[in-house]
Amino acid sequence: MLPTPRRPLAVQAEPAGRRAVRRILSVSLTVLTAVALVGLLPVTVLLGLLVGIARRRRFALLRVTLAITWMLLTELYGIAVLAGIWWLTGWWRGRRPPHYDYWTHRLQGRWTGLNLAAFERIYGIDLQVDGTDCLRDRPAILLMRHTSMIDTLIPPALMIPRDDVRMRYVLKRELLLDPCLDIAGNRTPNLFVDRSARGLEAGAQLDALQALVADVGPNEATVLFPEGTRATPAKRARIIEKLAAQGDAELLEAARRLRHLLPLRLGGAMALLQARPDADLVLGAHHGFEGLAGFRQLLGGDAVGRRMTVRFWRIDAEERPTEPAALRTWLLARWEEVDRAVDALAGPLKNPSRTGPGVGD
Repeated sequence: MLPTPRRPLAVQAEPAGRRAVRRILSVSLTVLTAVALVGLLPVTVLLGLLVGIARRRRFALLRVTLAITWMLLTELYGIAVLAGIWWLTGWWRGRRPPHYDYWTHRLQGRWTGLNLAAFERIYGIDLQVDGTDCLRDRPAILLMRHTSMIDTLIPPALMIPRDDVRMRYVLKRELLLDPCLDIAGNRTPNLFVDRSARGLEAGAQLDALQALVADVGPNEATVLFPEGTRATPAKRARIIEKLAAQGDAELLEAARRLRHLLPLRLGGAMALLQARPDADLVLGAHHGFEGLAGFRQLLGGDAVGRRMTVRFWRIDAEERPTEPAALRTWLLARWEEVDRAVDALAGPLKNPSRTGPGVGD
């Protein structure tokens, strides 16, 4: 029996005309770029092979070309399936059909899984994951480290097909330029936030975060990357400098103790935990994804043949304090726990619950 559908939460207002124009432009650009790359693939593959032989960088340019082409093709696949769901379920008649978000949720797992598997094979990644069963049974809030272009794929790609976990994401607003994320993300409960928001707008976004988790049930998780951006040493240094100027001694000392992570952005994480004191906290740490942080690393071949490890673990809701000051201190300590877990993951995982195929160079 299919689950009972829920309407997307009205947490973000956007004029219909602006949304339509953005989608027309993003879908058109995606289609044109995909067609061009596929048409040029024989030339780009040959060029990638020649450059790889000449520069001896493990055929990094060829791998980048294949990865981008694949991602664009899966984007077209996602757009086509979303259009098919819209038509076959009868939403075009103007009324939201039953179980629409169930099929969109299944597509999310399929789409992310296709992209994750492609990166594993193209880059010869040995992906090891432990703890993917920790999002079952009770509502959860997942806080995860963010350092690459693909670590966002891990939770839905592994947990939706395996345990049918439903996920709500807190995403940066810039990702609305991705047509699949835009269409699917606005038809199911998610929140696209403006990271530069201040004052009343920032307060409204915190209210929207709390609304997002208000009806999260068993076997559902709300996913937040609380660093706010991909972590790099340069970003960590700049943030610590700002914290020193602000004079928050507790947050500054916690930030200085971190070796791998950016300091925790407390506003969003605190809002989620306070809105749902009954939801368990799930933490996600990983190591080895730094080679996929950006195009400079991709073109340098940093990710080729790497072992990448991920670990999730769950903390029961009953174990965390509810008083705001105590919750703040407790949450900072948990984020340091994630930082220490990154060190531990640099060594071999014991009894991983899932191991990727790992294709050699």
